[in-house]
Amino acid sequence: MAWQKNMKVRISLTAIALCCLLLSCGGQTKSASVITEERAIPVSAAGKDAANLKLPTQRWHCSDEVVCIFFGYGYNEAAFVASMTETLSAKYGFASDGGLILPIVFPDDFRRGSRSVAAELPLFVGGKKLRGLILLGAPENTHFGVAHLQDRHDGVFPFPVFSFFSQDDVSGTEGTADIVLDKAQEAGIDGIIKNESEQTFVKEVPDFVRRSVDFMLAVDGQLAKNNDLLTYLKKIVGNAKLRRYVDPESGLQSVNHFILAD
Repeated sequence: MAWQKNMKVRISLTAIALCCLLLSCGGQTKSASVITEERAIPVSAAGKDAANLKLPTQRWHCSDEVVCIFFGYGYNEAAFVASMTETLSAKYGFASDGGLILPIVFPDDFRRGSRSVAAELPLFVGGKKLRGLILLGAPENTHFGVAHLQDRHDGVFPFPVFSFFSQDDVSGTEGTADIVLDKAQEAGIDGIIKNESEQTFVKEVPDFVRRSVDFMLAVDGQLAKNNDLLTYLKKIVGNAKLRRYVDPESGLQSVNHFILAD
């Protein structure tokens, strides 16, 4: 009888062990299933990956610096501004999106009632960190605005300033820009110099602007006003012919003012 009792105890222990084993296995299976679901990688529908690869990618990186482009007389038509900024923003991004290009249009962006004052340029730059400033067809008094920006840097810009085909005061422009580029002044049949707002568009300007932006991003600090300026400008204008500006009153050549020859 004793052996029968021992047999029953063994059977009971075996049954208990089997139950524990089954419960243990069931718990592990449930746990493994949860982990698998949480780590599952979604699979795109057939052909969708290829379509995603064709989407445009952002080629520029966010920056706390900007290159300001001032669109003035002769270069403020909506179509030109849109084309120029679209081309540049595709590569460098708009400042409003964290990119490098900050476009400002005169007189539209400067209107205060019926007046537009170019000297208010610093208001549009605000506290942004400038990497360069490009002035196209700068109207009267623009150099006052540039001088105010200059004062923020103790009178010396730590970045290049280029003025192309300015209609502003010559000496003021020369004093506030590193490089000044003009065309020979044109007169009408009556011998009078054409009005500033009727400035002739220079077809090479888009190339000049693109190369200027590249140049400004490649250099650090101010540009010394010496003969190197002509070397820099030649890289920007390419094969175009240049000559130095000569003051009509003194007969002196300017170190930073050049004329685009026809």
